[in-house]
Amino acid sequence: MALALSVLVALTLTPALCATLLKPHAVDADGARVRRPGLLGRLDGFFIGFNRHFDRNADRCQRRVAGILRRGGRTLLVYLLIGGATAALYARLPPPSCPTRTRAS
Repeated sequence: MALALSVLVALTLTPALCATLLKPHAVDADGARVRRPGLLGRLDGFFIGFNRHFDRNADRCQRRVAGILRRGGRTLLVYLLIGGATAALYARLPPPSCPTRTRAS
């Protein structure tokens, strides 16, 4: 029964949802999305704002990654220094105070 339900969802509901999400939205002369009237328009406003902030953060992340890639040698050096410091600190850890193996009497 679960397999039949999974097949039904995969073949009917999923393509319909994808078509709904991927259909083009109405835009005005400036290229901004047009909000629908009523409650759906309020939801449109929320999603337009969300997409604007998401795109801004995605662009910022892409610029930072591009900067890291431009300075590949420096980034590798910092990575190796962090790895070396981690290994040195791990080597300085005291041995565990509890026995590693217990003996049965």
